[in-house]
Amino acid sequence: MSEVADYFLRAKHWQIFVLLFGTFCVALSAESLGMVGLHWVVLGLAEISFLFWLWSLGSFFGSIVPPALRLNKGLFLFALVYAPVYLFAFNVFFQDLRPLMLVFVFPLHLLAMFCMVYIFYFVSKSLMLAERGDSISFRNYAGLFFLIWFFPIGVWVVQPRANLLYADKKNTGERNL
Repeated sequence: MSEVADYFLRAKHWQIFVLLFGTFCVALSAESLGMVGLHWVVLGLAEISFLFWLWSLGSFFGSIVPPALRLNKGLFLFALVYAPVYLFAFNVFFQDLRPLMLVFVFPLHLLAMFCMVYIFYFVSKSLMLAERGDSISFRNYAGLFFLIWFFPIGVWVVQPRANLLYADKKNTGERNL
C-alpha cells in the first residue's frame, strides 16, 4: 500500500472528518469572502482528499475480499479518475452552455454521476464483503452506501470499521512473517 492509503486507513474518524469537511468549509468561506481563486483551489483539494479516501478504502477492501467475490477494480479506478477530470473540464470548458452543447454534455454528465455512484457502491459492498467473507445483497450494504454518499455522517461509521480491518490485517501479516 502507498503511504497515502496507509494514512487514510490508519487515520481516526475525526481526522478524516476534519480533513474532508474542514476543507469544504474553508472553500465555502473563501467564496463568501470573494476569494474565487482560493475557493477553487481549496475545493479541488477537498475533492482530491475525498477521492483519495475512497480510493484507499476501496483498494484495501477490494484486496482483502475473497477472490471469488471481488468486484471490478478496473471500473472502480476508471470511475475515480473520470469523475474529477470531468468536473474540472466541465467547470473550465462548459461555463457558457448553448442548447446544442447540452446534447454533448448531458451523456458525459450522466457518466460522471454513474461513476460517483459506482465508487460508493464499490466501497460499501467491498467493506461488507471484507467483513463477512460471503455473498451479500444490496440490503446488507445499503446503509453503508448511503452513509458514504452523505460522507460527513458516514465517515463516523465507515472509518472505524476500516481501522479495525486494517489493524487486523496488519497484525495477521506481521504474525505470518
